[in-house]
Amino acid sequence: MNEQRIIKQFAEQIHMEFNVSNVTVYKNNDKLYGSTINKTSLERCLSITCTTVFREENSSYLVSHLTVRNNLFVIILFSDCKTTFDGLDSKYIIGELKKLKKGLGETE
Repeated sequence: MNEQRIIKQFAEQIHMEFNVSNVTVYKNNDKLYGSTINKTSLERCLSITCTTVFREENSSYLVSHLTVRNNLFVIILFSDCKTTFDGLDSKYIIGELKKLKKGLGETE
């Protein structure tokens, strides 16, 4: 299974299970899936050292890095709700990110 298909399946599942409005994935600074973000936002996402939730006035987003075979995948989940990534939801989303990493690791 190729990267695009694995990421698309991940995004569809995240949309169904959580209050996520958009999933964006970058691979080595190139957009692989979702909406393009501006350079400043991408640099901010690249600078994090662990999975992080950013909250804004009426929205939030979760950023995580996955390293798979010398490739850096930056996963950004956007929500129109400030509390989407609170509590157990974050724990479950991190579990889904681990499954995504495993799936990406199995691609050729």
